[in-house]
Amino acid sequence: MEILAFLDAAQAVQARAADAGLAPVAFRSDRHRHRTLRRYPDGAVVRIDVTLDDDEVVRAMVEGTLIANGRDPDDALRADLTPTKEELWRS
Repeated sequence: MEILAFLDAAQAVQARAADAGLAPVAFRSDRHRHRTLRRYPDGAVVRIDVTLDDDEVVRAMVEGTLIANGRDPDDALRADLTPTKEELWRS
């Protein structure tokens, strides 16, 4: 995934998470780990391997957001947090 697409995806997932009342999560790109979650007193950071397929990166962002907020990755909110293709790939 290119960096601008990563930024668009992160912003879209964060906006949808805020609309759903979830705590914000920061995203960082990483080329060495599939996905990691780090918790801090004031939030969480999800690191995602940007060499993954674009859909896999978005899926990792959504799952990371749910897990960081104490939710099951298969929570019903998953569909609400997943951005549309139009939101993700705007130019």
